[in-house]
Amino acid sequence: MESLRSALREQTDFHIPCGKNDGGEVRENVTVRWVDRTSPVNSGKTSGVDGRPLDGVPSVRMQQDAEFESDSLSIRCTEVFYQLKSPDCSLASVLSSCSMFQKEIAFATCSTLAPHLSVLTSAGINSLWLRISTQADMVEYQAGSGGRLLPQRYMNEMDGALIPVIHGGSASVPQAAMDMELVFYITHAFQ
Repeated sequence: MESLRSALREQTDFHIPCGKNDGGEVRENVTVRWVDRTSPVNSGKTSGVDGRPLDGVPSVRMQQDAEFESDSLSIRCTEVFYQLKSPDCSLASVLSSCSMFQKEIAFATCSTLAPHLSVLTSAGINSLWLRISTQADMVEYQAGSGGRLLPQRYMNEMDGALIPVIHGGSASVPQAAMDMELVFYITHAFQ
């Protein structure tokens, strides 16, 4: 047993012969083998906007500076997925160039939806996603939950908050062609 523990600590392969205790013939061998395998990124995740699979799409956790509360509920952005559309672009360059943009988008979305949190949760919406698609000459967005788009009345209000950020916020829109998906959760606020 000690040699198995040692092999596990050192991350080396280990062979265990199996058979009768009386020293008879070995029937099987069990091999503990170390392999070089990276687990898939975000395996099994799907977009809340339309249910599109996000297997292999990198994401980054997000810390929000402000709290948005209403009717004992709060909303915050917790994660951002980055689906790059160009092989020339690296995730590291995108992250450094758009962190302020994503914070402004998250702030605008939370402040717009905060007055509607009780209505959203009563409709069964406790998480929602915002996908912002950027191209060289175009920016568009969609918001949804559970694979369905948000009702139009919320989208109209979000237009009023997001369009000024996209077209004139202090942070510029990322120039890289990508889909950026921000994940928001509605939770009970701690009093």
